[in-house]
Amino acid sequence: MIRISKNSIKRLVTGAISLLVALAIWLILSFLVNSEFLFPSPALVFKEVGVYLVTPSFYAALFSTLVKILISFIVALVAAVALAFLSAKVKVAEYALYPFIVIARAAPTVSVVFICLLWFSSRVSPMIVAFLVIFPILYTSALTGIRGVDGKLVEMASAFKVKRADVIKKLYLPSLFSRLYSDSVSTLSLNVKLVIAAESWAYQVNNNLGTLITQVKSDLETAKLFAITVLAILLSFALELLLRLIRAVILKIVERSRLCRSL
Repeated sequence: MIRISKNSIKRLVTGAISLLVALAIWLILSFLVNSEFLFPSPALVFKEVGVYLVTPSFYAALFSTLVKILISFIVALVAAVALAFLSAKVKVAEYALYPFIVIARAAPTVSVVFICLLWFSSRVSPMIVAFLVIFPILYTSALTGIRGVDGKLVEMASAFKVKRADVIKKLYLPSLFSRLYSDSVSTLSLNVKLVIAAESWAYQVNNNLGTLITQVKSDLETAKLFAITVLAILLSFALELLLRLIRAVILKIVERSRLCRSL
């Protein structure tokens, strides 16, 4: 039997109330503006959402965008963790990466998009743009998590000749996981926006959410533009839930392994 904690119920109720308030504000604003072209009503927007949900070509566009989001995020996450471990152990590596991290943080996203479109194909450039923007965030988070490990515990493990694999598993990974998870949730949402924005500029490829946005904007179909925005938000929310589910599964596996060892 699945038990729901009071905190979970409280979050669900609070979220539902917030959503209802947002819809009420949306409805009032659409009534005040009184123009479906400038500010379409929720009813019209959700009607367009329903149309997209029964259109096969929309799912092809959604899948294309989703693949780019996942590839860019996973590559950035793996690279960030690997290079953070290297930087934590080799100071020269950290110094060598520092200029790249600063440049990647400071470079305007629009400039990065246009440069990538010049250098790479329109299919690959959205992933590269997303990688360049989110990698510094994940790298800094991972490096902070690794350096958050108590140095005395590391020295003690070295003195007692604990295996390096066990040191990484029992000391570094828990600290890394707790620090990196919260930043990964926000970074994944940012990644969704980056990929779709880059796709909308790389309009030559007409099978993704970014191109759909460009098309409806050109045709001045505001309700469809709002509908795709709602669907993109739902996609980001679904990916965040997936990340939370993965975290819950990992924590459950860790708890079971500890229980088994104690027995």
